[in-house]
Amino acid sequence: MQGAGELHGGPAAGTEAPRPRVLDVRGAATPRPLLELIAALRGARAGDLVEVLTTDGDATREIPYWAAKQGHAVRKVAQHGAFWRITVQKAGAVQG
Repeated sequence: MQGAGELHGGPAAGTEAPRPRVLDVRGAATPRPLLELIAALRGARAGDLVEVLTTDGDATREIPYWAAKQGHAVRKVAQHGAFWRITVQKAGAVQG
């Protein structure tokens, strides 16, 4: 298991499209993936992307439900072998 709430990435210097911040919570059970996402979004700016890596299948329902209620956009939910990658964009982004 990775470290608790381990974040990787962030905006790439000098590029137009920032890379998502990766929150690796593989091995953690509900509600931790959602709680870690909430904490990460608190420190993010409008339009920032946060990508959650999780082995908890419940998070694939819990995170999109919570994000929709808060006005955030779920950009992608994809399974990669034994884990899921859930990409959330913080509310307030300019949509193009």
